[in-house]
Amino acid sequence: PPADVTDLAAETGSSGGQVYLSWTAPGDDGDLGEAAYYLVRYSTDPAQDWGAFDSLSGSSRPVDGPAGITESDEYGGLFAGVTCYFALKGVDDAGNVSGISNISSAWAAFDSVPPQPPSALTVSDAPGDEGGNLDLVWTLSPDDGAGAGDVYGYHIFRRTLDSAYVSSSPYAAVGAGVSSYRDAAATINVRYYYSVTAFDSTADSVMPAEASGVSSDNWRFLDSSNGGLVRLPDGMEVTVPAGSASQNDKIMITRLDPSTYEPLFSVRAVSANPTDIVYQVRFQNPATTLSAPAVISLPYTDADVEGMDLENLRVYTLDGGKWAMLNTSSVDAAAKKISAEVAHFSIFRVMEYVPAGEVISAAEVYTYPNPARGDNVTFKFRPVYKAHVTIEVYNVAGEKVARFERADAPAGIASEIVWRAGGIASGIYVYRVRVETSAGSRTLTRKLAILR
Repeated sequence: PPADVTDLAAETGSSGGQVYLSWTAPGDDGDLGEAAYYLVRYSTDPAQDWGAFDSLSGSSRPVDGPAGITESDEYGGLFAGVTCYFALKGVDDAGNVSGISNISSAWAAFDSVPPQPPSALTVSDAPGDEGGNLDLVWTLSPDDGAGAGDVYGYHIFRRTLDSAYVSSSPYAAVGAGVSSYRDAAATINVRYYYSVTAFDSTADSVMPAEASGVSSDNWRFLDSSNGGLVRLPDGMEVTVPAGSASQNDKIMITRLDPSTYEPLFSVRAVSANPTDIVYQVRFQNPATTLSAPAVISLPYTDADVEGMDLENLRVYTLDGGKWAMLNTSSVDAAAKKISAEVAHFSIFRVMEYVPAGEVISAAEVYTYPNPARGDNVTFKFRPVYKAHVTIEVYNVAGEKVARFERADAPAGIASEIVWRAGGIASGIYVYRVRVETSAGSRTLTRKLAILR
């Protein structure tokens, strides 16, 4: 193995947080040849047990030349004014390791210029929890990875309304390059104030503007027997009818970042223009189900739907990686909300339905039940465009027995007309559906049966 280094010397470095090291290079075999690299370790404990050399902080570096040359290195990342004790070992190409060198010490240099502070601190309630967490986000110091490049990390300071920051006692610390922190010890409904400083080997930056936040329980209790309404401050609402939830549970509504779901954007059957209005609604217990539809109501602003046809705003749900339109969507332009009945909770998004293709598909016109044995027959149709729909019913003799109209049938949504047919005799009937839209018209003829 390489010979042991016996003349390791340490002295205060030339820059903040640095110590200058020098020694005479050993060889590959004792004092002959050239070693491969050095293992450098340090401790701030004057009583350090150097038998624990391998577990200490430090680094490795290649040799600069053969035995006998003077090696030197600036060792950084230390705290100014703190005495550090150094030792090293040499290693050859075969992995043979020398014994430990002599121990040498020096204190790290001071940096007279503190780093520039971080900026744009924000504090927000952590989403999806039952309270107790606040999320801090900031913009890195200009000296973190750039500028002076001497930022060691960030100190987080916290206070309440009736307390003050203590500059010598930060609440928490994170490393360089980190621009966020979660405070997991924020009491619910208490406002906390925060400031974040950058620190280097010697000092903290000035303390920039503070930001504050309040942690809250994001879940809302639902009594299944009574139902209930959950509402966000922005106007998003979920109404659960009495007795429709399978058990008592908690509900959470979260507005989501639409960019998270953009890669999944694929609309079934028709095209649509998405807005940035995306919400997730969920029960805390995944086993909770709905036996009757709940109603969700999503608010929008003029900016959200600029350039869109308000009549064609719809609620879509993320289903199997695709956005599918909810047939129960309805627009309240006066209240600036889009509502829909939902059979289960999911992720929902407001989009503008864009009609395209033929006026109506033959598969989208039918009656139920068929045959009809009761007093009511329901005609169901889904025009692609906003339409005026006329339905005429004839008996086998060609006599008209009923006529219905639906003006302004919404585009892309199934509409229904109920025929009170209690006084109609058994038999086969022909019905003709006429769909008239701005994009053209189409007439479809079908049959239905009534059995008494």
